[in-house]
Amino acid sequence: MKRTIKRGLMLALTLLALTICLSATAFASGTVASGTCGDNADWSLDSNGTLTITGTGAIDFNTGKGHYNTYYEYPGDGSYNLVRLEDVVTSVVIENGITSIGGDTSYMFASFGNLTDVTIPRSVTSITSGAFFNCYNLTEVIGGSGLTSVGESAFQGCESLTSISIPVGASVGYHVFQDCSGLADNQGLIVVNHVLYDCVDSSITDLTVPSGVTKMNDGAFYDIVHAKYENLRTVTIPEG
Repeated sequence: MKRTIKRGLMLALTLLALTICLSATAFASGTVASGTCGDNADWSLDSNGTLTITGTGAIDFNTGKGHYNTYYEYPGDGSYNLVRLEDVVTSVVIENGITSIGGDTSYMFASFGNLTDVTIPRSVTSITSGAFFNCYNLTEVIGGSGLTSVGESAFQGCESLTSISIPVGASVGYHVFQDCSGLADNQGLIVVNHVLYDCVDSSITDLTVPSGVTKMNDGAFYDIVHAKYENLRTVTIPEG
């Protein structure tokens, strides 16, 4: 009888410990804040810093329609802190159904200094101007195969960016990859999917366009006429 009770007690304690462990795991990665970021879109943030966006249509913050990129954190001592998403988000995952990053306003994720990666579904066709401006720790943009339009300066200042793909034929504005040194080749040229977008080496004297380049984006050498490349003497473009 005592042995049966002992075994039952041990089983109960084991189940209790497992429940606590699972609850702690769920809490550790659970949602810590949520809000809206469009007329038909919502965001949720987990404790790992991943911001997940769901819904349909365009997404944006601070549109004057009650969408905000801040939330209140309650430490439990009766006080509260106002937390900005730009200070805590490390990863952005946009789910299928969203069509535009940035709606009524631009610069949606600008200066999200801890952001390292973004996942964009095929349903997204547009990234507005400055959407990821100065996200200097952003290293990778995953997906984006449905993009048809990328606004001016969308990734300007993303100096750590090393991986991104822009579909051939997409309309891309000026300065999209300005100062994105992580994308540059040994000449300082930024070429993505055979399109030349910019040059990050202002000291270059003789520039040779790579043979694989099939197009120069509008404004690729815009800064030349503004004396940024004052040492540049020649530009060689391969035949064909």
